[in-house]
Amino acid sequence: MRVPSATYIVTEQHGSYAVLELPDRNDAQIIYFDPDRGYPSFSGVSEYDNFRSKDDAINRIKNHEDNVKIYNYYMIAGMFPVGNATIICFIKSVSDAGLLFKKHQVYSVDSLVYVVANKYSLTQNEQKILSIIESYPIKYGHFICHTYDLSMPLSCKPSNDCIINRYISQVFDFFTIGKICPNIIEGLFNVNTFGKYEIYQITRVICETCGPVNAVRGTNQTGGLGNQTIVELIFTNYVGESIEIQSQIILRGCTPISYVPNSVTPDLVPYSTIPVWIVRTNAVFGIPKLNIIDFNKEGGDVDRAFKESLTFVGDSLALSVKNVDWSNLKKSMPFDQALQIVAKLTDELLDKTTISSGFMDRDKIKFTVKQDSAIVVTSQDGLDRCNFGLFVVATRSVFKFINKVQLDPSYNKSILEHITTATINSGNLVSNLSADSDSFSISDILRAAKKDNRSVPFKRRKQGSDDQARLKAWAVFDGSPNKPNLPMTFPSVFERIRCVSDEPGACILSSPAARPLFEMRQAILTNSDTPIVIMLNEPCFVTEVVIRLPSFYDRRPTPSSLTIYGGPYANRIFPVISNIALSTGEQRISLSITPPEPNHYRHECIAPYLSLVRFLVFDFSSPFDKFILLGIKVFGCKTLPQILQRPQIPLSPITDKLEFWEEPSHDAFIQWEERRLCALMPLTEYLHKVTKLDPKMNPGIVLAESIFRLMPSNVEQEGIICNCGRPADYRCSLCRKYFCRHCDKPNDSQDSVSDPNNTCKLCLSCSDKRFKMTASVTKLVTLNARMANNLYPFIGKEDGKFYEKSPFVVINQLPIGKNGVSFEQMLATGKEWTPEVNYVKVDLLLKQKALFRNIIVKTKNPVDILFGNDVLHFLPPGNRSATIEAVGRVFSFVFVGNDIGITGFDFEKDDVYIKESYPKTDKNIPSCDCSTIKTRLISNSQQKLSIIMPLNEQGDFTNAVTSGIEISDMTNIKSIAIFVQDSQGGEKFFRYYIPKMSGMQRLLLPSPLEFRQLTVYYTESYGNFNLPTAKALIVNVK
Repeated sequence: MRVPSATYIVTEQHGSYAVLELPDRNDAQIIYFDPDRGYPSFSGVSEYDNFRSKDDAINRIKNHEDNVKIYNYYMIAGMFPVGNATIICFIKSVSDAGLLFKKHQVYSVDSLVYVVANKYSLTQNEQKILSIIESYPIKYGHFICHTYDLSMPLSCKPSNDCIINRYISQVFDFFTIGKICPNIIEGLFNVNTFGKYEIYQITRVICETCGPVNAVRGTNQTGGLGNQTIVELIFTNYVGESIEIQSQIILRGCTPISYVPNSVTPDLVPYSTIPVWIVRTNAVFGIPKLNIIDFNKEGGDVDRAFKESLTFVGDSLALSVKNVDWSNLKKSMPFDQALQIVAKLTDELLDKTTISSGFMDRDKIKFTVKQDSAIVVTSQDGLDRCNFGLFVVATRSVFKFINKVQLDPSYNKSILEHITTATINSGNLVSNLSADSDSFSISDILRAAKKDNRSVPFKRRKQGSDDQARLKAWAVFDGSPNKPNLPMTFPSVFERIRCVSDEPGACILSSPAARPLFEMRQAILTNSDTPIVIMLNEPCFVTEVVIRLPSFYDRRPTPSSLTIYGGPYANRIFPVISNIALSTGEQRISLSITPPEPNHYRHECIAPYLSLVRFLVFDFSSPFDKFILLGIKVFGCKTLPQILQRPQIPLSPITDKLEFWEEPSHDAFIQWEERRLCALMPLTEYLHKVTKLDPKMNPGIVLAESIFRLMPSNVEQEGIICNCGRPADYRCSLCRKYFCRHCDKPNDSQDSVSDPNNTCKLCLSCSDKRFKMTASVTKLVTLNARMANNLYPFIGKEDGKFYEKSPFVVINQLPIGKNGVSFEQMLATGKEWTPEVNYVKVDLLLKQKALFRNIIVKTKNPVDILFGNDVLHFLPPGNRSATIEAVGRVFSFVFVGNDIGITGFDFEKDDVYIKESYPKTDKNIPSCDCSTIKTRLISNSQQKLSIIMPLNEQGDFTNAVTSGIEISDMTNIKSIAIFVQDSQGGEKFFRYYIPKMSGMQRLLLPSPLEFRQLTVYYTESYGNFNLPTAKALIVNVK
């Protein structure tokens, strides 16, 4: 498929020509326009008006005509008369809008050009009409595709209702050279890619008629489809040779449903309009069910006329009607609050059968399943409410699709940017449709222009384009911390972006004394070896960083590159952007806080999918020892709405992580956390907030058992029937549907959560679901506990009050029990500790490193304790013990349960004494590593590690015995960790502190060890160093 072109050639004496290169042909054609009336003609004769190439065709015209003028365009859109003139409409330029199903290129029409085809001078009235037509905005609102018919949704038959040039292009349909004029569809085309997944947002506007009220509502004077908007959402998953597709259709601006009694009387309601529109919609789209959402002004009932209309068509079409009380949505209400009001109603429809699923072949692109139903968004009181409802429904539908991507374990990247793009696309969709009567074919535009009715089709259309441009300008952050609030009709899911570095509490931590960050506005001389550590006032989503450096003419030393790290805690940061080149002047760096992989952390970290950032580390590189910084500014937003929060996923346990870093310095932990938590509030106030039952602060407080609460199963009133028409015998306690015993035999269920006197019966479907849900209770509780495990870092101080009576001390503050007993008092006195929360994280610090063997707990009520990846169950009464094996000095436990009551807590342990280890080094250690044994070395400079695997003579992996490692260059290396793995799954870990050395060194292990893989971690350094080459000192091969 080649790129099309249309070359328009104007001659001085004869008519004009159009040399065409069509996308589905390999030759070129010449269309001749008569000089008197401008009518086109084409004979199809080779070497006369059909040539092998465009150059041959243009040369043919130049050889027979004098003084020609050549204009290059994209394609012809159509032709229409204006008075005695014939106007040709050309597509001047297009831009890429995206690929449909990774195969069909879609283009956005940027501009149209109108030229007079015949030799005629326009009159003043005709010039006025043409100027009105030329002022109609096209950009960002029309698209074309040469290889696929996008005139209607996938599951519907093709139609001309959405093609704005359908009438003016008919004159070229008689030529037998192919599709001369592409189908220009009014609307938007957006695609967001998530790996193997794609989400398409396609908007089509039916431009059949031009008119006031009826056309706005979606019906013309005869009850047919008027200015109705079709929003199609497609979610694709590429599976093998096929494409799994889920599609949803949303219709906007359709037939009126509710009426205001004071303004419209029932006698004036057009009874026939609604049934005709419903039947026509069913015929055009082939959709058997319509789910109508009415954004009514006062939240009243559906009008009597509409009820009668539903009765009239009820036998042939399934309908459902929902009303949204618009009076609850105030104009000054924040978008998040308005969204929550409407979301409950929309989610009820989205969770049902409004989405159709099916497969299609990648080559044939044929959808095998028809659309089952569609959502209709409408309002009697204006399209502003329709547009808001359309935005909410479209955005929530996209988030439903995105949730499926988040739950796919194979897709581990952050999709925050994709969510942002999808939301902005939905906002563009709304702003593009903000005009009441903004959807017209060119013939309708011509008709309105002749009547000089510019205010109807053009003024509102221009307003919609301005709103769209304003939304785009607002969404693309330009660095200004103060942004005007947009009206609720055009919202964004993000709050206002602001300069977070100018807020009180933001400071520089890398200097000896923390200074306010706004002091970075003045020139600062800093060392290239010392990174700049910045703490913000509170965690936020960082979007942009501005670095101010001296200008080129300043001649002062400047840094050459920059690496930025970020994270919620000072000891848990990850790379945000690496080795970005810096020039002079002001540098604006757009940041994307994406969730890091576990091996990308600069420090040991167990937190999942970090996107909130509190600490930023700026690591500059410079050829100079010192350089000048004129300022650093950080921009971001504080929070995201609830709809954008990622679901909790299973986390890797602490015990599975390789802890090769130095022992935690508890004073440093406490110092960092006090700075982090006490920037705005005292530590006691913070603890008071996080220990209260507040879902916003503690998302894990809702226990998994609450999802099994069952309702009574008895039938409340007589006359309720089952779907089969028989009287209902019972009501399912879970799905709340009525059944008779002939259709579905109930299963009795014991309900220990709600009232035991309830008669709980479940249908077969819900009984199976509840059985599966019950099996996952432990897993859900574990996930909630792990959430707590990552929400609470070290936030307290070491309290030595009970340290003498206990071998350990609690280093984090715990909630006081209902009786005023603290956890420490329980350890010392045996009094009952009853916190007012249903999960508590306890961090313990031992006097020295020890080996734990058993944990002993005495509890009043059943309680689960999460330790690492294990869930330990304890039941009353008496002391209960559980076997654990762990070595360390700091241990974390999470107590989970209803009405926690602990009266005893102790360990059985053995003390472990570890001397500080320095490696034995000897350059003359004999080794046959380089001569007889082959090894495969994998080095990663970003992660600072080397992996060594022995190979036999055939090149296969094998086992070998090593006595140590050989490092090619030990310059600036401070410590090394060696992780040895054998073929049986055994693992051993050694960590060495290296004195100041240089050159090649050989490090001995305490004794020769068999290994299949040996990993060397360069954990600490005195400064920058190049990744050395590592070799294993092989003794023999197994």
